[in-house]
Amino acid sequence: MLCMIVEPPVGHRTAEELAQALGCRVAGSGSAFGWAQPALLGSTAGFSSLLRAAGGRYDRADRATVFPSWAAMERALRAALASRP
Repeated sequence: MLCMIVEPPVGHRTAEELAQALGCRVAGSGSAFGWAQPALLGSTAGFSSLLRAAGGRYDRADRATVFPSWAAMERALRAALASRP
C-alpha cells in the first residue's frame, strides 16, 4: 500500500497546538487513492497507550499514529496532556 504524509487541512489548529505542547506535530496520512486521516508524528512513547485507547493505531509505513477522525485525535491529545505530571 502506498502511504504518504501531507499537511493537515485548514481548521485543525486546536490539534496542532495540543500536539506541539506534547512535542509532536500533526499531519494527514493517507493512500494515493483515499482520504487522508489525521496522524500524529513525533515521540509518543510516554503516552502511546492513551493514544491506542482513543482509537489511534501506529502506521509503520508513515511512522505515525493515525486516528479515525480529528475529534478522536484531539480527545487523545487532551488526555495525554492531562496525564502529564
